[in-house]
Amino acid sequence: MEKEAKMVTYLVLSIGILLTSACQSGNSAVSDQISEDILVIDAHQMIQENTDNENFIILDTRTAGEYSRGHLQNTVFIDFSSPSFKGEIEKLDRNKKYIIYCHSGGRSKTTLNLMKKLGFKEAYNMIGGIVAWSKAGYELVK
Repeated sequence: MEKEAKMVTYLVLSIGILLTSACQSGNSAVSDQISEDILVIDAHQMIQENTDNENFIILDTRTAGEYSRGHLQNTVFIDFSSPSFKGEIEKLDRNKKYIIYCHSGGRSKTTLNLMKKLGFKEAYNMIGGIVAWSKAGYELVK
């Protein structure tokens, strides 16, 4: 009886170890993701460093009206309020590097979280959005 109890204990521990290691290996892709908030000054520097990088995307998530009043140069525009917003995000290349911005940071933060759930490798939310960008004196285009 004691031998059977030891075997059952051993079996339960072995299954627990297998399940734990399976869960950890399943999360390795998530730990390879970069998904974070960055300051405007850091976003500006990142943009300057990636001007010729075709794998770097600046994503504007404001409305069409907001976009028409001024935006960062070389942006991809996807209207957060559009019914097709999530579908448009899903079409983007998950292996590229993204800086996301909106008016003040709320919509871009939501977009960052969506992109994280969708498995995008590297995405950054510009804290303070275009308001902070403008206050810092950085250029906008129309």
